[in-house]
Amino acid sequence: MTFSKPLQDFKPDMIQLTDTNYTPVKDFAIIPDSTDTTNSRFVVRHNWDPDQGKEFELIMPVEAATDSFKVQLAKADTVRFSVKTEHDYATLELNFPDVDTTKHPVLLILNDKKIVDSAVIGQDRKVRIARFEPGEYNLRVLYDTNGDMQWTPGNYQERRQPELGIAIKRKFKFLVDTENQWDIYIKKDPNQPDPNNPYQLQHY
Repeated sequence: MTFSKPLQDFKPDMIQLTDTNYTPVKDFAIIPDSTDTTNSRFVVRHNWDPDQGKEFELIMPVEAATDSFKVQLAKADTVRFSVKTEHDYATLELNFPDVDTTKHPVLLILNDKKIVDSAVIGQDRKVRIARFEPGEYNLRVLYDTNGDMQWTPGNYQERRQPELGIAIKRKFKFLVDTENQWDIYIKKDPNQPDPNNPYQLQHY
């Protein structure tokens, strides 16, 4: 749920969740989006059945939301949405044969230069992610020496070098309803004879 302006007052307990026959759905919660700092985005949490997929409706009375200008909805609103099934997602099976596991490697997945997901690369050098949004992405491998799951710059006074990030120059297209399996080499793919191989080691 996204509002056009930050909310000053929000009463999620006034909002109803129903199916398209207006049968109430129980055991749901509306919580702030953890990535939002403006108090304008919220997430509907419920034990959705990913195998079925189903349409639902959110029924919001006028008094449920008041923005920072003390403006409420002009009238009660009903929002219809559908839940995706397992077949609407991609599954990622990524293998990093030459990653250095002693340096705490982390996979960063980017879309339009923004990090959309991250995962620790384990001792087996593999990452598996289920229910991933299909599309084209860029990948980076971060040697996360301080374990905070994000790139840390250097500090001259502390004589600390910046953490090393490895950008994979090619894009990866993850297909819907498919086990997307890739071997991703950090240095050079031995099966890639082209000297202009799509892998590059760099700081960022």
